[in-house]
Amino acid sequence: FPVTILLAKRMKKEKGSVGLTCLGDGATSTGSFHEGLNVAAVEKLPLVVVVADNAYAYSTPKDRQFACADLLDRAKGYGIEGEGVDGTDPEACLNVLGRAVQKAREGSGPQLVVGRLLRLCGHGEHDDDLYVEKDLKNSERGRDCLGVMEKMTQDRGMGKDWEKWKESAQSFHPLS
Repeated sequence: FPVTILLAKRMKKEKGSVGLTCLGDGATSTGSFHEGLNVAAVEKLPLVVVVADNAYAYSTPKDRQFACADLLDRAKGYGIEGEGVDGTDPEACLNVLGRAVQKAREGSGPQLVVGRLLRLCGHGEHDDDLYVEKDLKNSERGRDCLGVMEKMTQDRGMGKDWEKWKESAQSFHPLS
């Protein structure tokens, strides 16, 4: 969590920054998640926490990972706002994230965004993902978000832009 950085910015009287962290649903069961989100909530820090709820914490189904019906229920426990979104819908994600950043920037404290999607392959090379139910794979949740985005850009006459974005992403090397 960027909690320490956000606290330092507050001490320096710097305004306008919003912290962002992204994690999977399994990480929401760790102590560092709870501790970081609790401090952020108590201090009303401008933080957006994005959780990819892909129905499995590695290979553990979510009903064996947490007892709440929806990860958004955790927001209430911390006294913060939360919003869910179809993680396969790029426009919906952009809108929800935009609102969350705006609320955090305006002083509403941390915002929890839970994107519902499905990991389309195993968690690692050794994981064949046979534990994922076929019905779930074939549901709306199992859509390929990149395929959805590609179709959307093509439908809007932005196919060339999509190809440039894809090429740029494939050639990106963060350590070079």
